Amino acid sequence: MKQNVLIIGLVDNFGGREIEVKNIIVALSKQYDVRLISLLHMSNESVAIEGLNCNATTIFKELYNTDLVLKILSIISKIYNRSSKVSFFFIENSLSKKWFNIFNKKVTLLEKEINKSDAI
Repeated sequence: MKQNVLIIGLVDNFGGREIEVKNIIVALSKQYDVRLISLLHMSNESVAIEGLNCNATTIFKELYNTDLVLKILSIISKIYNRSSKVSFFFIENSLSKKWFNIFNKKVTLLEKEINKSDAI
């Protein structure tokens, strides 16, 4: 059974950092199960994960999927802003910032992910 490696970073859709992350994922995925959590708004078209068999997500997508109230608030914010972006991009809106401590939710989520991993 392969060990789990977690990569946490400021990964976006394009740029030099994303190419470096892709190289790291390629190297590690030969021996480990690699999971990437971006702290920025990364989409599935990111250069970092393009064409790779890697479990990749963002902190915003995970919060969106685990908290129903944040999900509803982000959908309302998306509709209010008339945006074509995905709903989880709107997790940090004025209402959610007013009613929740988003930073603590992020830290809690990252702690859970770190505890499930063998290496970070």
